[in-house]
Amino acid sequence: MFRHSLRSSTFAPTAFGGATGWAARSTPRLSAEIAPYWKSWLQHLFIPLLVLPLMTPAVSGAQTVDETSNGSTIQAVPGQVIELVLHSMYWRIDGSSDPAVVAQNAEPSRAPAPPGTCPPGVGCGVVQVAFTARQTGTARISASRTLCGEVLPCRPDQRSFMLTIVVH
Repeated sequence: MFRHSLRSSTFAPTAFGGATGWAARSTPRLSAEIAPYWKSWLQHLFIPLLVLPLMTPAVSGAQTVDETSNGSTIQAVPGQVIELVLHSMYWRIDGSSDPAVVAQNAEPSRAPAPPGTCPPGVGCGVVQVAFTARQTGTARISASRTLCGEVLPCRPDQRSFMLTIVVH
């Protein structure tokens, strides 16, 4: 008899279509109180755990290289920017040996030295261009020049720039 009375008081239908009793009244209120915390827990814990493996590795900061890096090898990760700065207006950027691995972002920019700071014909200024590591592999970026001044041919060791980039 006790079971029957508990069952009937807990689950008996009312005029509004719901159940009566302690369990029927407490459960919806308890769920409504817990639901915001449960949703917050799911959003802040589970979603990042599910998305984290899909994310790409963190991109390190941009690397700036200049003539002192000529002939060297650097490491990069996909998405990382490599900024090439060459200190002479006579440099011609040849680009990347493999644009699928390391791609040139835009045409090189040229910034001559301010007037009065450099003798005419010397080529003072900067040629600058950015590259972005795209995918795993190895590529070389290169530049060349034949003149080191208006009428001054470059020595053979001053004519080319080559940088190897290993993307991993």
